[in-house]
Amino acid sequence: MYPRMWQTREPNPHYAVPGTQSLRVAGLTCWVNSGQRHKHVCSPKISPDGRTFTCWIESIAGQEFTVHWHNNVRNVALEGQLYIDGVLCDTHIIPDAHLSPQPHYATVHIGWAQTSDDTRQNFVFSNITPSSGSTGLAFSQFSPKMNSLLILALTLLIDDDDKIKSDNLADTFGTIKLEVRRIKLERKTKRQHDPVYTGQILRDAAVPITNDGVLHQAKFGEEYHWPQRQIETVRGSRIDDEPWYTFIFKYRPLKELLRMNVVPDQFMRAPVMMDLHPRQDQYEARTPYGVDLPHQDQRRPSPEVKTERSPSPALFPESLNSPWSVKQEDEEKPLL
Repeated sequence: MYPRMWQTREPNPHYAVPGTQSLRVAGLTCWVNSGQRHKHVCSPKISPDGRTFTCWIESIAGQEFTVHWHNNVRNVALEGQLYIDGVLCDTHIIPDAHLSPQPHYATVHIGWAQTSDDTRQNFVFSNITPSSGSTGLAFSQFSPKMNSLLILALTLLIDDDDKIKSDNLADTFGTIKLEVRRIKLERKTKRQHDPVYTGQILRDAAVPITNDGVLHQAKFGEEYHWPQRQIETVRGSRIDDEPWYTFIFKYRPLKELLRMNVVPDQFMRAPVMMDLHPRQDQYEARTPYGVDLPHQDQRRPSPEVKTERSPSPALFPESLNSPWSVKQEDEEKPLL
């Protein structure tokens, strides 16, 4: 007879949010992960024209986050521009399968910015410092330690439409937005160093206490050593003037999502003790979600074997001041 085994099912807020983990359309998938977990999306909505997808995700102060997007079709090259709190932080592409047929080129991961020749900073959620007398956001400008001649060379490869821009912060603060456009790639150019990010960063934004429940902001985390990579740039032009598809993740603390009734009621349920080996008279026991325990599942659960997979290369069209570029090797950001 097997020994009695029990496990505690914790409330959802500490583990997984019920629902889907990504926004998807036309072979495109976009998702955000933070704290080694995928962020489940809540209350997804689609605009009347079917081009903009919006949802809510939970933010935890101090946790780094990464934005991912994947193209499963790859019949056309795509450009993705990432806006965090209304600031254009990065521009990447996924090439079409004709130019780069390898499957690992189909996914992009954006979780950091190259802030100097040999340092990076990761994206991180942070608490907002309330200030009753403040009505705006404070920004700082990077002074990159980089040869000005290289910056000029990179700028010449970019159209005027691709220069740095920011959305209206009053409408976009507390959001992570990815704009996807179709592009036409012409040819690859020479290899060069990964350019340094020179755009705006959010720094200790002071927001009024009455600011629509926005309690968190996105910031750049601590600087850490990471030398510039060698990248391969490509030339191309946009097919779409306006975004083909837009994915918007509105982030808030869990208590705010609960207050707004964005997440389901089961978030508020207390932990429930569950018997992993129910007796015959316990078959009618139910989980917190109202699902009957399976009658046939009376065996000892097999131990879970966890294996580590080597990271595969991925395509990274790089920062917003660079032309589109192809990353030669995938790099995992270190955990700080």
